[in-house]
Amino acid sequence: MVRGKPSAGGRCLSKRSGRVIRLTGVALVTGCASAHVVPTPGTARLIPFTATSLRSVYGIQGRFEGTATLRDGWLYVAVPTGAVKTFQLDPQQYWDLRLRVGLMSCDTVPGGSTAQVVSESRAVRLAPPLGIIEQSGAIDTTTHVLKEPLRFDLGVPPGTHLDRSWLVLIFEWPFANALATYELQTDAALGEEGKGPRRVVPPGRDPKFFTFSCR
Repeated sequence: MVRGKPSAGGRCLSKRSGRVIRLTGVALVTGCASAHVVPTPGTARLIPFTATSLRSVYGIQGRFEGTATLRDGWLYVAVPTGAVKTFQLDPQQYWDLRLRVGLMSCDTVPGGSTAQVVSESRAVRLAPPLGIIEQSGAIDTTTHVLKEPLRFDLGVPPGTHLDRSWLVLIFEWPFANALATYELQTDAALGEEGKGPRRVVPPGRDPKFFTFSCR
């Protein structure tokens, strides 16, 4: 797996620790821009994206809007707009909540039909840019808006099929002596002219919410 270069959006954390609990989220559909499968040196394509888990059943309630620039085998991700809704639960979950960006890709295993994260940026701690201050007692149930943009860099591994790849946001937080993670899919398909894997809407769900399928 390719690790990203240090990002400028907050304190960078390069290693995970402990057991991992993984959940998967869905994306809110917006328009997809185009991107070259293999960018030529010096050229770049801008890919806007939106991702949200607000009003969903998932534990981390947030929404983010940003852009990914694909250039010279790297993805440079900027997230100027975003928010996280906190609840009166264990405040440690929000004080230590971190975010990284991952490159999800199909066809990583010959003959397989599952997707894997093949590259990740370094993590950014979200409390400072959200204005969440560590203090005793329960945290308020409210929505915290980003007060400064987040930035991430991650490499594109050689041989990655970008028309079968997309971006995910990966949240991390401590839980029961483990590190829980939650993957929130964006609508940023990385193929040419916004091409990407097949989109699937779960039964009974709003068609604005979908997941990418490698099948």
